[in-house]
Amino acid sequence: MTTRKQPEKSGLAAVVKKGWEAVNAERQKQDALIAIRKEKSAPRFWLKEGEEAEIMFLDQDPCMVWEHKIELNGRWETLICTREFQHCPICEAFPRHKPGLTAYLSIIDTRSYVDRQGTQVKFSKKLFPMKAAMQGIVYDILKEQKSLKYLLCRVKRYSAKSASGGDYLAPIRRIKDPLKVVKSADLLVPFDYEKVFQPLTSEELTAMGIFSAPILGSEDAEEVLGEVKDASSIFDE
Repeated sequence: MTTRKQPEKSGLAAVVKKGWEAVNAERQKQDALIAIRKEKSAPRFWLKEGEEAEIMFLDQDPCMVWEHKIELNGRWETLICTREFQHCPICEAFPRHKPGLTAYLSIIDTRSYVDRQGTQVKFSKKLFPMKAAMQGIVYDILKEQKSLKYLLCRVKRYSAKSASGGDYLAPIRRIKDPLKVVKSADLLVPFDYEKVFQPLTSEELTAMGIFSAPILGSEDAEEVLGEVKDASSIFDE
């Protein structure tokens, strides 16, 4: 007896998943991918035009990366360019968005904000982006001060055309005992740059609707966390 060959599933049938078991499994998968994204990303310091802030450096040996700045779903995202070690899909998909070289240090942003739970957060650890001009400013301060660690500085962005991290930086003073002010030893530990800049997998990126490149952080992180309420320094002695 001849066995009839079963027809192959159509493209739509192969994509569509049925039943609550499939729904719950997919939701758990998406939650896990979101958690991975948060673990691999870090908030990025930025200023609006005319805005200023006081920041405290946590380290002085910068990490440098090539990155793209792309608008996705109404938000500006900073995506790591992988062309130095593998094919970069961002370069291919956005040929006009040439990558730029940015150096990063870890800082404490002293501006306070209120999170979604209504809790006031006094300090936040962020990545401080430095384009060529800011790299020169920071290096001059390092040579003058001998060390950047726990150095409190004033930073300002004068122009909308300036780098989002600011175009002015000046030292104020060194914080002798930052733990007394910050109250959290974890906040004083610089970012693990190898983890922060680790590329996400294609599956992780596809689930988030982003191309195959690692996410560094978004400039509207403050809006996601909550509105900034107080831009004054909390390090007054």
